[in-house]
Amino acid sequence: MAVATILSDLALRDKDNGTLLLAKYRQHDLLYDVIIGINSLEDLKTCGWEIILKKNEQKRVLQEPTSTTTDGVTVAILGAYNRGKIFLLSKLCNVVFPHNHLIHTEGISITAGGKEYIDIVFMDTAGTDTPVTSEKLAHQRATEALLREVVVHLSSFIIIVVNRLRATDQVYIDKVLEHCKYQDDRKRIIIVHNLDDIETAADVNKIIEEEIMLTFSALRLEKQFRVNGKITSTLCYASKLYNFQLNHFILAKDGSQAANVWNQKSLDGIMNILQVPTEAKRSFHIVTAMLTFINTRLIQLFGKKPAESGDDQDDLQIVQHDSQPYIVLCSRKHLPELMKDPHPMELSGKLVYDDGGYFIKNTGGLWEPRINFYENKDGIRLFLELSGFKKGELDTAIAETGITINGSRNDFGVQAVDIIHISQIPGKFTLNIPFKHAVDVSTVKSERHEGIIYITALKKNLDGLK
Repeated sequence: MAVATILSDLALRDKDNGTLLLAKYRQHDLLYDVIIGINSLEDLKTCGWEIILKKNEQKRVLQEPTSTTTDGVTVAILGAYNRGKIFLLSKLCNVVFPHNHLIHTEGISITAGGKEYIDIVFMDTAGTDTPVTSEKLAHQRATEALLREVVVHLSSFIIIVVNRLRATDQVYIDKVLEHCKYQDDRKRIIIVHNLDDIETAADVNKIIEEEIMLTFSALRLEKQFRVNGKITSTLCYASKLYNFQLNHFILAKDGSQAANVWNQKSLDGIMNILQVPTEAKRSFHIVTAMLTFINTRLIQLFGKKPAESGDDQDDLQIVQHDSQPYIVLCSRKHLPELMKDPHPMELSGKLVYDDGGYFIKNTGGLWEPRINFYENKDGIRLFLELSGFKKGELDTAIAETGITINGSRNDFGVQAVDIIHISQIPGKFTLNIPFKHAVDVSTVKSERHEGIIYITALKKNLDGLK
């Protein structure tokens, strides 16, 4: 099973035979096989992030990974706080929780799909907008952004869970897709509308019409799948955003008349989609891949450490502790008492988030031109403020799915000894602006007037959802 490969990344092992020392790890009796307790970036100053395992994993550990379980489909479960991500995951993995059992997801929680789906691994994250005290808000915001980046980077599929659609959910979906446009691989997106307070099929149909077909301009699709050797059909809805095809599935209140109509077919439909594409496979050495990715981000998140610390910048990297079940800074991996002598580190003051505050888009404090971006049913209109640039100093590339502008803001030849105030930071910049809907490149028009560049284009025909 996939969990054996996941656990093979853990470091606390018997020196003689290499067996995982399960007794060293705190264990729980919930859904997840492995929890990486990334509760706050601030924890790296001391004890770091705890690794927690599921109880009774010994049999899985003893099963050696094979070629069929070392890679497969990795699925990120995303959504705001209290949207029902754990409910969905329990249904997909056939795990029953006690009634009204409140479960709080910590950091990144990983679980394998079970006996029927040995080549699927799910990654759940602590919900967006989890409440914290005011003094912890900055670290919480940066931590949540990092968690999203990590699971999006590691995943081949992304499932976003919403309830009754709210404007905040729309912004969340928008920013996740915008971030995915710049990933090296093409993500596949599923939206689960978890209507946990809706009991009748008539009410579900009304919500589908208003919140899916109208809001997303989604088309109704009936797909056929093979489930337990039998051909079955399920209904879903398909829309396009940022040139991604979104598959929408419905869940109603558990045990209701609407649930009898929708829930099992939606779950079967989701699991069948997850099993289709072989090109979507990823390595199940998830813990190693996670540490590698986070190490590319820490220096940007924390910036330069205080000069008085005397440490090399290379120490701002994380590893597994030599003798304790924690992920810690390299300089602390041998320490017996992690709560002593906190490492001096502060969040960078140059972090810039996207418009929704969900992803960090600029960690260097570099200057970027101001933009106004408008869209209607026919096309897009983009205004960029680029005063002070001469012809030939900008490199602009326009494609169906977005525009990329490269340029360099000089300091206008001023060489002052003492800097009194700088509003615009000089230097090179790259501005990537994704389009929600593909445009017809042949219709692009560009004008320049008094430092403002005006770009217009018509949308491409959006037919062709499959």
